[in-house]
Order: sequence, then structure tokens, then C-alpha cells
Amino acid sequence: MRWMIPLTLFVTPLLAEIQKIKDFTSVQEKVNSTDWVVFDVNYTILSPKDPALWKSTLKKYKQHLKKHMAMLSEEEKALFSTFLMTEGPNALKDQEVLALIQGLQEDDIPVLGFSEISTSLLSPLGELPTWQTKELQQFGISFHHRLLPAKRVELAEFPPFRGTYPLYADGVLYNNALSLKGPVLDAFLTTLPEKPARVVLIDDSLEALTSAEESLQKSGIPFLGLHYLPVENPADITLEEWEGSLEKVVKSIKDENFPAGMIESENPAIISWAIGALPPNSLIIFDIGDVLIQTKDDPAAQKTSEESVWMLTLGRPQIFSLVNPILKEIISHKDPAKKMIALSRYWVRRETEMAALLKNLGISFDDPFPALNLWYSRRDRSSFNRGILVTEAPLKGPVLQVFLEKTGFRPSAIVFIDDQKEQCESIFSTAKTLDIKPLVIQYTESKKSPTSNRN
Repeated sequence: MRWMIPLTLFVTPLLAEIQKIKDFTSVQEKVNSTDWVVFDVNYTILSPKDPALWKSTLKKYKQHLKKHMAMLSEEEKALFSTFLMTEGPNALKDQEVLALIQGLQEDDIPVLGFSEISTSLLSPLGELPTWQTKELQQFGISFHHRLLPAKRVELAEFPPFRGTYPLYADGVLYNNALSLKGPVLDAFLTTLPEKPARVVLIDDSLEALTSAEESLQKSGIPFLGLHYLPVENPADITLEEWEGSLEKVVKSIKDENFPAGMIESENPAIISWAIGALPPNSLIIFDIGDVLIQTKDDPAAQKTSEESVWMLTLGRPQIFSLVNPILKEIISHKDPAKKMIALSRYWVRRETEMAALLKNLGISFDDPFPALNLWYSRRDRSSFNRGILVTEAPLKGPVLQVFLEKTGFRPSAIVFIDDQKEQCESIFSTAKTLDIKPLVIQYTESKKSPTSNRN
């Protein structure tokens, strides 16, 4: 009699677990040399100095906190954790964390931060990822490793929040106020040339850890979660004192209707959001070359900036194309309560040719102001017609100031979109001088293309 021996498939289970830690003393011995270590930033590395905003104090008054949260919209609720960290000064949650991070880096282990704050703008802090980097640096924390991306990584597969997306920048991954960290962490890791051998995430939130565990298991990445539960007694403050601190946070959230600052992005979603957030009687200003239009990527279009303009005047609009059709849609659906113009560095009195080219590509600006000549110096000649302000001046900020003086228009706020950093800085400086709230966007989508226009 022949015996049939069944074949058994042995599968090694993917290693994933979550452990509790009350401090950082045992972390380094849990880390392998091939691991990647990820530190939650808010309430793990940093914590507000105000005792009323400590996590233990928020838990102490959680019933009262629910009443305040009920007064917030869904967007405002998503911003709550961001404002807890930005309302006032922060401090290291535990002095040991600095030595731990530096020790891991000395062992050549990739270490990065993970912050849940928004990647958009807040007044007066400006772009939040830039603020977060500086905030960490003042405590001697800098995330750097040869395996970490040298440039920003924007995770545009997620829904935008306030016009921006989850983001990796300067060694820190930003969740952008999304409810779960796991999908963002997994999406970022898929952008790397090689997957980590194992990810160790240190976080004070069990929900964040379980989310990361589930996402990385699906991707086949081993995971160790360290649930950071420090011994922290609630602050000895009265309910009235606590209410005073929390009301300041809620008021700041409510007041943040339209932020002022500068931000860099290659996604048109930030432009759409910024224009939508503008109050009435505002001014929207688009650069033209390398923001709205660009020369096509073919040998005939590889000309100098002057040649590109000259070909335009000779009737060769076919060498130009839209940078992104979405911007055309944004312009065509402009709110009539907000004024919109273009401001570009071209020869004066060329507005008609430029308007014809834009119209050929489906873009037209209305005539919110009468035609003007702004020849305030021989070198800095400027003119305005058909919604387009052109200038031969090197910087656009002074041109805008003269334009507003000549028209007598004082906008309640300004959104300015340009691909050149120096022009963004010039407009931002001018707006601040005029006491007008500016949101300046350095739009970098066209940087992917080798072609460039004069601007």
C-alpha cells in the first residue's frame, strides 16, 4: 500500500508587533542596523509649553473639549492638532529623544520625522513644513541620511486639504491633517528605490501605529510599533485657566479664513483653493510664461526669450502650449467679486498680441481696469490693456505698486502666481509694505520642461 504524504506549505508570518514604552531608554537596543526609524513629531518629540495644551490636560478636560470641537467645521477640526503645536512655543517632550536620534544617526540608521500638521500656510508662520523644519532645528534635530530623498516628494494621490497634499520635505513626512498615517507612510515608502528591511515607528497614538501596521503588512514590510506612553500628570490648572488657553486656539482657527505667506508647489490645487478662499474685492495675478503657457518641446521652439517674443509678434502662436489646462478652467470660472489680471515681463504695448495668443489657447482676462501707461522711468516702462500688465522692469513688485496707485484700487488680499522666486519675493514684499494680505505661490510645474520663456 502506497502512503500519500500531503505537502504542507509553510509560510513565515510577516513580523509585525506593537510594544509599549514609557521613555526612550530601551529604544536603541530594539533597533536593527537595517531598520528605518520614524519618529512622530507632535507629542512625541515636541509638546506645547502651555500646560493647558499637554495631552494629559486635554484628556482631563475631554468632556469640555468635546463642546469646543462641536463648534468647529470639519475643516477646522482637521486643523485643530496643527494649531495646538503652532499656537505658542514648544519644548522637547523628553530630553532623551535628542540623544536617541543622534545615536541612531551615528549608527548610520535612516531616521525621519512624521508630522500630522497641514502642509499648507498659516498666518503669520507661512508655509508649515518650512516652519516645522526650523522648529526642530532650534532643538538641534535635523533628519538627514543618504537614503532619504534630497528633494521634496508630494503625494498627490491623496485628496488635497487646503490646496496641498501629504508631503515629504527635509527629512519629515507630513500627513497633512489626514486621519490615518499608515497609507501616507506606505505611499512614501513606495517612492523609494528600495523598501526598508523593517520600519520602526515611535508614536504616542495607538491609532497611528495600528494604521501603519496594517498598511505596511499589505506592502510586505516588517513593522515594529513603539507606543510612547510617558508618565505625565495633568497640569494643576483650573477649568477657567484651561478654557482661556483653549479659547485662544479655537479663535485662531476661526480667524484663519485666508492665510498670508509664500508657498512652492507644482499642483494647481493650491491655486484653486487659494482663489476660492479669497475674500471679495481681492486681486488675483497670474504670471504668463511658464505658468500659463510655455514653448512646445520641439527643436523649432528652442529659442532665446527675445526670439520667442519676436516669433509671437510674427504670428507663430503654434509654438506655444498650455502648461496645465486646469489653470485655464480656474481662470474661466473666476468669481466676479474678485478681480483678475496677468502680470508678465515682456516689451510694453504688446498686450494685444499676448491677449490674442492666450485667447487662441482658451484663456482670456476681462477688462477690470482701463488701459494705462505706467512709464515711471525710461528703463522700467510698463503698460496695461485687456487685463494684461506688461513691464520691462526687472522686478514686478514696484510695478504692481504703481499700478494700484494709478487705478486707485486697494484689494483686500492678493493671490500672486509666478514660477520665479525673486518675483514672488518682490510681490510679497510690496504687498506687506502696502498692508495688503498676500498669498504668493511659486508655481513650479513647468520646471519639468526644458523649455522656458522670458518672465
